[in-house]
Amino acid sequence: RRSETEARVMIEDLPPVDVESITTGYGPHTAVPRLLFIAERSDDDALKLDALRAAHDVLKQGDNTRVYTSVVEKIAGRLGASHEMDKEWVHEVDKRAAKKQEVLDAELNGYKTNMIKESIRMGHNDLGDFYHARGDLNAAFKCYVRTRDYCTTPRHVVNMCLNVIRVSVESEN
Repeated sequence: RRSETEARVMIEDLPPVDVESITTGYGPHTAVPRLLFIAERSDDDALKLDALRAAHDVLKQGDNTRVYTSVVEKIAGRLGASHEMDKEWVHEVDKRAAKKQEVLDAELNGYKTNMIKESIRMGHNDLGDFYHARGDLNAAFKCYVRTRDYCTTPRHVVNMCLNVIRVSVESEN
């Protein structure tokens, strides 16, 4: 069994983390958790800030204002004014998301009224995609699971299963 010093030496001998390759090599739903993991676990303050900066920039291109707010709090003004809380952007994204959610809910209710299975399935998928983009993985999971009753082809079943697996993995279930 190795001692803590030997294990520590092995960790210190790892190659440096390339934050830029993470942001370009992964999609936003995969890159952000990796960057936050680096920021939380790294002993190097420069690497922490670089990972938080990259996470901030990736999140600013999406709709997940909850995680964006968390990242800005972790940055705590250490990266200058360009990486401080953009309350106007958060408000605008939340406002736009509320409108989109309202439209998606209304469409889904209309599909349910007309009892068109394919439209209902697509409505649940669209709502699941919306929640996934917003970072609400539990709601996305529920929407994707609800599509099961409306799957009419094997392709629909596979798509539903892949969506459920993707969201489950991201939410660490």
